Amino acid sequence: MNGALDGTDSAVERAPIVLVSGPPGAGKTTVARRVAEGFERSAHLKVDDLREIMVNGFDPPGVEWTLGNERQFVRARTAATLIARLHAADGVTVVLDDVCVPEHFEDHYADLFADPLVHRVMLKPTWVALEGRMRARQGPWDELLLASGAAAWCYEGLERLTLKNWVVIDSSNQSADETAEQVRDSLVRSSS
Repeated sequence: MNGALDGTDSAVERAPIVLVSGPPGAGKTTVARRVAEGFERSAHLKVDDLREIMVNGFDPPGVEWTLGNERQFVRARTAATLIARLHAADGVTVVLDDVCVPEHFEDHYADLFADPLVHRVMLKPTWVALEGRMRARQGPWDELLLASGAAAWCYEGLERLTLKNWVVIDSSNQSADETAEQVRDSLVRSSS
């Protein structure tokens, strides 16, 4: 690998990586984008986009966690980790956003979480706020996730997570800007 990208170029200070996670409808993408906009050099990477590059053979989300889902999520998260590290080594702050499934999703990020410059943020609005947001926004997966029970399954899994080493934000009554500000504040506190 070229020295300018592998972190060996001493002229470039390594930048942090921020993972914004939460259930579908929590506001991860909007908040992550707004957080990234607050840095001089930054990138926003939606891990969903890495999963959805599949043309044929895509396993859509559902209440049943399948081997196909597991493989897609592991591939996407591994790719996201590599992309984030390349950018961070070049002085670019990277803000990832990704859904918090399955319950062992932290295992998929074990390599990323070994890095002390990675900040973890979990958006955890109430179920009522979450369902309301999903119905209002009508995203490409929202109806399927609500009708199949997958959104509720994801939220129930979130309730069982210990969230050790995470900054947990109840974004139920916050705008995206307010939540992004709270995330930025948490980054300042953790770096001081």
